[in-house]
Amino acid sequence: MKLTLRSENDSKLKDVYRSLKEEIGDYVTLTDLGYVMRRMGNLDTAEQLHLKCLTKLNITDDENISICYENLGIVSADKGDSDKPLTLINDSIKIKLKSSMSYT
Repeated sequence: MKLTLRSENDSKLKDVYRSLKEEIGDYVTLTDLGYVMRRMGNLDTAEQLHLKCLTKLNITDDENISICYENLGIVSADKGDSDKPLTLINDSIKIKLKSSMSYT
């Protein structure tokens, strides 16, 4: 997936891009793109990216699965949903707890 600035002359876009590049670095994941889309207000795209990330992860990758559920909860809250965010965040916490217990 490739993101392209629509206007190279728009200094505001360049500033946002520079800031995000400093924040995320050169290696960009679907989760990173979802985060960027959420910050830009593209909530549907952010949600799609986080859902796609879930389908690409190994079933044993508890850490990143947990992050995806957390991000989906945040996007859902930003969309104004009142119940779904709590369920998604709780799922994220359960996965984190399960994962941390398996290491002790």
